[in-house]
Amino acid sequence: MSQLKRHVGETPVSSSLPTDSDDVMGGKEPERILDRTTVKRGNNVVTKVLVKWKHQLIEDATREFFFDLKKYPDFNP
Repeated sequence: MSQLKRHVGETPVSSSLPTDSDDVMGGKEPERILDRTTVKRGNNVVTKVLVKWKHQLIEDATREFFFDLKKYPDFNP
């Protein structure tokens, strides 16, 4: 026997779609690079960077592939 209750009423539907300004990183914008490191990815060596995002705490900085920052043409590391 199911413990779920039948929904009564309208189902909320979002009619807004993401805009071009929204990106894969959730609308974040890089502020500065805190650290760099190189990692092996397959047969290639690539650079990963620790990114401090605008309007975010420094503790919320994330590691990103350096080449992914090309998505931000106004950001000049």
